[in-house]
Amino acid sequence: SFHPPLRWWNVRSVRRYIDMLAEGRSPVEGSENLSAEQLTFETVFLGLRTTDGFSQDVLADDHRMGEALSRLKSSGFVTVDNGRVIPTRKGFLVADSLAGTLGLVQNIDERIDL
Repeated sequence: SFHPPLRWWNVRSVRRYIDMLAEGRSPVEGSENLSAEQLTFETVFLGLRTTDGFSQDVLADDHRMGEALSRLKSSGFVTVDNGRVIPTRKGFLVADSLAGTLGLVQNIDERIDL
């Protein structure tokens, strides 16, 4: 589950999850506080997997990401509509790689042809 900046996860076993709830205990197994960089990555990475995309403002502080976004637009992987970066049909096919192209993961340009 996710409530920025906190991300948490429950126990894996459905049986254990049910038992813990029945005992009045929380089934949360662990949690972590995400850094600003991790939050940006999560926003972009998850947004590129949806038809809602993500707000272009997320990339505003980094000119390299802006340049990469321009390449993705000109290559037909994303569109920008009302300030939202939205993957195209072509972009959905390589959505995980697109986050890398935006500079969130290094050396990804070799994996998709831009």
